[in-house]
Amino acid sequence: MVYAMRGSVVGGCAVCYHAPQSFFSNHKRVVFRGHRAIARATSDIDTAKDDVIPLELDSRGIQRMAYRKEGYSSWTWNSHNINYVQAGDSGPIVLLIHGFGASVYHWRYIIPGLSEKCRVYALDCLGFGWSDKALVDYEGYGIWTNQISDFIRDVIHRDHPGEKVVLAGNSLGGYNSLATAAAHPDLVESVILLNAAGRFDFSDAESEIERELDAVSRAMETVMARIKRWVVSITFLFSKQPARVVSVLKSVYHSHDNVDEELIQSILEPADDPRASEVFYRVITSRGRPINLLLDALQEHDMPLFLLWGSEDPWCVPANAARIESYYGSAKKKLIVSGHCPHDDTPEVVLNEMLEYLNVNV
Repeated sequence: MVYAMRGSVVGGCAVCYHAPQSFFSNHKRVVFRGHRAIARATSDIDTAKDDVIPLELDSRGIQRMAYRKEGYSSWTWNSHNINYVQAGDSGPIVLLIHGFGASVYHWRYIIPGLSEKCRVYALDCLGFGWSDKALVDYEGYGIWTNQISDFIRDVIHRDHPGEKVVLAGNSLGGYNSLATAAAHPDLVESVILLNAAGRFDFSDAESEIERELDAVSRAMETVMARIKRWVVSITFLFSKQPARVVSVLKSVYHSHDNVDEELIQSILEPADDPRASEVFYRVITSRGRPINLLLDALQEHDMPLFLLWGSEDPWCVPANAARIESYYGSAKKKLIVSGHCPHDDTPEVVLNEMLEYLNVNV
């Protein structure tokens, strides 16, 4: 789902019900031969729940990462449990960042093929997926920048010391990829944006006004915040309904082939957490920095940028990609016939484009 408040845009998808116990028995299970579980060396990195990441064939015989209700591997960050997956033995290091309301499972069709040529990681941002629904300050989205950069240092650099990574993010995950690269260019080799969320803003007028608000204005803000919280709570309850989730997904996917029970389950189940509603409120009533400022920071380091954009996205429309391309002159852009979540909508096309960009499609 996507919501726009206070000039911000956050994107992603969401759902919730339980698969039958026979779910895995009805699917072919294979494993990533290159996957290595990370053993506990300190209190920060937990042993993976299994020594392999399960794969399966979908109803059309296409391989993908299997849904695991209990999550995948675990990393403890600032006392919070963070879920992640890891696969692949060689090639560039690629870290996949999901969008609003999604999880590592949203990369289910990308991870198997990408890991044949790359060392692949994906994590659940704090507040989403199998990661803790932490009641922290999400304003500015800086907490995710910190989480992603620490993940690179603590988890990826544990096995691959000092190597830079390629960040690939969809929707809000695209924004978080940009923000992380802008803040930590020493950790990032390049950025791939798949229908990224974010806004251009060349004025700081709002921040000046906010600094000049008097006591009466602040009191009004408090009243409005209470009203907003009530409205958002009602919206969250409505958005959790399976039929609503299916409707939203179908409105933003170009193909409906992959709008299936497992995808819906991966979105709705985390929303059952008792703290999920409050996290939802805190995230959508926050906003990050304008992406033009993030792009300015990237330009200072000549950071390569690849815009891989679904042309049929009704939310983060192709004009957004064109504006980024115009602003960031060295960016490479590729429009594909896909929707807001091209990596799950048309994964075979996205995989080929990513492999070609990474120069490993041989």
